[in-house]
Amino acid sequence: MAGPIVSPGYSPKPKLVKAAYLSPGETVLRESRATRLYFLPGPILLLLVLLGLEYSAVAGARAWPTVPYLSTAFTSLGNYSSMLLRDVELFFGLLLLLAALFFLVRYLRWMRTVYAVTTNRVIVQRGILSRDFDEIPVIKVRAVEVHQTAFDRLLGFGTVRLTSEGDNKIANEAWRGVPKPWEFQRLVDAAAQKYTNR
Repeated sequence: MAGPIVSPGYSPKPKLVKAAYLSPGETVLRESRATRLYFLPGPILLLLVLLGLEYSAVAGARAWPTVPYLSTAFTSLGNYSSMLLRDVELFFGLLLLLAALFFLVRYLRWMRTVYAVTTNRVIVQRGILSRDFDEIPVIKVRAVEVHQTAFDRLLGFGTVRLTSEGDNKIANEAWRGVPKPWEFQRLVDAAAQKYTNR
């Protein structure tokens, strides 16, 4: 008889999926959030660019250390009208606030979603305070599709899509930014095969 199917990062106690959701004898083979490299770099870069622009606009007017070229350009606006310079500062401040909200939304979206494969099911757990718990029994999984661009392969993540028999909420849903997606596919296939061989 073959040994248990486990992921290299296997732990007997689940860290991300609530243990109360598991059936007696059910083991988590792999659990993961999407990688931060998918969800967070864009919002962080946007925040940094807008922070630099806001600082450049404010630095020229406040005699702070300036950013070459940018602060000079904003100071020249002040030569035309101090009101115009204040409007520019306000505009970039508003954009910075929106970028911070965008970052917060992406961060919460990353934090709240957990993907897991157990010996019986594929699970998607969503939520921080309240929780949604969707599942597909491994016996009903028909295929696990993995898509990776060259950039995804370089950073070690991809998009996973499951197809299943019957109508299921998480079937055909794209799970983006899943780390080690081929391992995820292998574990689902192996769990389904072991389940049918019982």
